[in-house]
Amino acid sequence: MPTHIEEFVAIDPLALFFRGRVLQILLEMKHPHVPSVGDIAKALENATAEERNAALSRARTLGTYAKNVEEAAQKYGAGGKAVA
Repeated sequence: MPTHIEEFVAIDPLALFFRGRVLQILLEMKHPHVPSVGDIAKALENATAEERNAALSRARTLGTYAKNVEEAAQKYGAGGKAVA
């Protein structure tokens, strides 16, 4: 979990007021589930082609970042030491 307020606030302004477990509870109440493909498709129905392409580009970029983090994290064990 980030420790600098700027990192929290960039995600959700509730972080200006709450920390730790309270913030997690509020975030879960506010955003309890990942939207389904159907929900996302419905939201994109009225989007322009430019908006859809921008969302797709951001999703691909985020997917690449997530893959890189996962790959780097797999190189380390639970103790934080490199795994051969």
